[in-house]
Amino acid sequence: MFDYLNHVNDLFPVRRTKEQKENFRKYALDEAKKLGYDAKVETIKEHNNVVIGNPATAKVIFTAHYDTPAASLFPNLMMPRNLILAYLYVFGYPIIISLLSLAVSYGIVKLCNLPFELTAVIFIVLYLCSFYLMTRTFTNKHNKNDNTSGVASILSLMAENKGKDVAYILFDNEEKGLL
Repeated sequence: MFDYLNHVNDLFPVRRTKEQKENFRKYALDEAKKLGYDAKVETIKEHNNVVIGNPATAKVIFTAHYDTPAASLFPNLMMPRNLILAYLYVFGYPIIISLLSLAVSYGIVKLCNLPFELTAVIFIVLYLCSFYLMTRTFTNKHNKNDNTSGVASILSLMAENKGKDVAYILFDNEEKGLL
């Protein structure tokens, strides 16, 4: 698996734009065909899933998403098991962003001698923009966990299970909110 992990991470560290995803899909199709599988891209609206094998007749279907997330200023952690840490993580992030947005909006109003009522409008714009910036804009080239490891696992399973009743699907657009 580590051969595929390093190979995919070296060739396709980021799979977010249409071109990056298209390049990866070509690679996945070529790799599947080299291993003797029938493979195709199934397009549903803007979703381009790589389907390898025949899911209708397979006894087992392995899946992973192949798109990669943006980098965030805050770590993208799974929910902590400790209840107090879980609440801190869930509520702490919005509270920190709220306080920062409020401080900056108040500073802008004071520095520019704007009417105090504009503080709320500036706050809302800053608050919403900060979430967009945190989740959509920064390129993350260190995606071995999300989801290069899943893609490498699928490719490794394909190499080990040739000729068996197994199918594989690499899904697109998971990072856009489980579409």
